[in-house]
Amino acid sequence: MQLYAFDRERRLIGATQAFKEIDYFCMECNRIVRLRGGLHRQKHFFHLQPSNACRQNGKGMPHLHLQKKIQDAFPPGIIELEKRFPSIGRIGDAVHEELKIIFEIQCSPITFKEMDERNRDYAQLGYRVLWILHDHQFNQRRLTEAEFFLKSAYYFSNMNKEGQGEIYDQFARVRGIVRKQRLSHLPLDISQVCVANGAGPSRENWQLRVKGDHLDHCQAFPEYAVTFASKKKSLWEMVLRFYKIVFGTLLAKAAES
Repeated sequence: MQLYAFDRERRLIGATQAFKEIDYFCMECNRIVRLRGGLHRQKHFFHLQPSNACRQNGKGMPHLHLQKKIQDAFPPGIIELEKRFPSIGRIGDAVHEELKIIFEIQCSPITFKEMDERNRDYAQLGYRVLWILHDHQFNQRRLTEAEFFLKSAYYFSNMNKEGQGEIYDQFARVRGIVRKQRLSHLPLDISQVCVANGAGPSRENWQLRVKGDHLDHCQAFPEYAVTFASKKKSLWEMVLRFYKIVFGTLLAKAAES
C-alpha cells in the first residue's frame, strides 16, 4: 500500500493530504498514481498503469511509516525518500545526502549476502548504510544469518501498521546464535546519527551509529560493558550495577559543583 507520492512540484504528499482525480507521481518508478480510499478504507495511492518492477505496491505499512518517521526526524529537505542510484541499480529507502548515509529499512527476511552486496554497492559511491531491522523478523531469541554476520551498523524497530513504534537499540549477551539475556529497549533519536571515530565493545570498526545508543553508555561508563559481558552476573545484577555507576557519577559531579 502506497501512502506517499510526489506532486507536480516534486513535493512529497501524504495520502491524507491528497485529492482524488489528480495526478501524482510514484516516488520510485515516477509513473502516475492517484488517490483512492475513504471512510471505510485507508486512503492510499494506486498506479494507473501498474509496474511489476515497482516495489511500492509490495511495501507494508510499518516500512512506509518508518520511512516517514526518519524523514520527519530531520529538517525539511534533508532526507530524500526512494532515491535512485542508477549506476548500481539501487534505490535507497531514506538518504541523507549531506552525510552520505543511507537508512535501509528491512521488514522481511533477507540473506546476509544481499545485505553485504547492498553495503558494498553503496560504498562504491561513498555512502554508509545504517540498517533498521524490524523486530517482526529480527531481534528474536535466535539470531538470523544477517544479524550474525553483519558488521555494519544496525538498530531495530517495532513500528506497527498504525504508525506507532520506535527505533531502538538492544544489548544482548549471545551464545552461539542464541540471545541469552537482553536489556530493555533503548529508544533512539535517529536524527542523532553520526560517524564515530572509535570502535566499541563487540562492534569492531563500526563508525556509523546513533548518539545515545548502548555504545555511548559503554564509553561513558566502561564498567557497564564489563558488567554486561560477565557470565557470572544475573541480568538483574547487571542492570542494578549499571544504575549504581550512573548514580555514583551524578553524585560525584554534584559534589564538585
